[in-house]
Order: sequence, then structure tokens, then C-alpha cells
Amino acid sequence: MERAVIVLGQNLSEELALKRCADATVFAADQGAAYCLRHHIPMDVIVGDFDSVSQEEKDALLESGTRIVELPHHKDVTDTAEALSHCKEFDEVRILGGIAGNRIEHFIANIDLLRLRPNVTSMEDDDSYITVLSNTSVFFSKEESEYVSIFALEDAIVSLKGFEYPLDHYSLSRGDPLGVSNEILDDVGEISVHEGLLLVIVHKTAFCP
Repeated sequence: MERAVIVLGQNLSEELALKRCADATVFAADQGAAYCLRHHIPMDVIVGDFDSVSQEEKDALLESGTRIVELPHHKDVTDTAEALSHCKEFDEVRILGGIAGNRIEHFIANIDLLRLRPNVTSMEDDDSYITVLSNTSVFFSKEESEYVSIFALEDAIVSLKGFEYPLDHYSLSRGDPLGVSNEILDDVGEISVHEGLLLVIVHKTAFCP
């Protein structure tokens, strides 16, 4: 399987970044490139307008020999979306960072990327693991997951097993807050999406899958 990782860098430990970037093609988007530079993480492609890095960092990136796709400051796509446009041939793409920070509009844009791009499997930082599910079942361990929240991106039929609040073919509508902050009681919790599209947000205690 061909895997790619897009590094954005916010709220991201070196341990997690190294684990996810191992054996993957690494795209660094804007300040994610400065993050990789600081943590000595090899990059395959750098994408961005460099508005979030210092001149010293930009000079170091330009001198690194890494392929650079430099974008204009005035553009119609985010740096993350542009990086994703170079990942069409990959079976799996993970986004690292882009959840925390003071630019919540970018986080919302990244959620849409998860929803619209089938090969984008997850967003993750040190605190959260986020994925979008349709017509599948996934498992999360109690050891890894403190709270698990689910939201319908499209009206969905959902079952939860092994949770404090289980569900059996529940019709979860958009705007229904029922799925916020559930907890896994068994060793493993199972989420099944029978119909529709489901956003899953895991508040982590350890590495997720």
C-alpha cells in the first residue's frame, strides 16, 4: 500500500510524527515544513506560501534540496488542499496536525477534506484522532481512547458495541448531539456505520490505529 503523510505540525509530538512518517512519503505543508526541519524528519515535498515560517526557516528549507511547490499568498486553496492534490496516487493519506491552534477555519476546511477525499483516512495530533466512516466497522481500544464522539455528516444508521452508551441501528441525524463524549467500557469498542456518513473524534490517551 502506498502511504502518504501531510505534516501540518500543530500540537504534534516528535514521537507521533516519527511513527506516522516512517515508511511513508512525507508532504510538509507550510509551517509543517519548519516543524519537520526542527525535528529532523526527512521530507519528500514541501508545499506552501511560507507565510507561517520565519525568513531564516524559509532559507533553510530552500537550501534543503527538497522539492518545493511554492504557492502565491493570494490563492483559492489552502496549503493542505494543495498538498492533497499531489497525493491522488496514494492509497492512504494521513494528516498530522491541523486540529489545534487559533485558526479554527482551517480545521473546518480540513474536516471537509476528510469528508470529500476517499483516500484521506485520518487527521491526528497528540490529543485527537479524527476519521470519517461509511459502510464499515472500526474498533478502538479502551487503552487508547478516553472519549469517543460521533457526528452525522449525512444522516446515518449507527451501532455501538462495548460503549457506556451502546446503540443498535440508531438513526443519527445531522445536528443530533447524542454521540458526544461516549466512553469504551469493554477492552475494545466497535463502531458500525450501516448507512450514511459518520465523523468520529477520539480523545486519545495513547496512539490510535
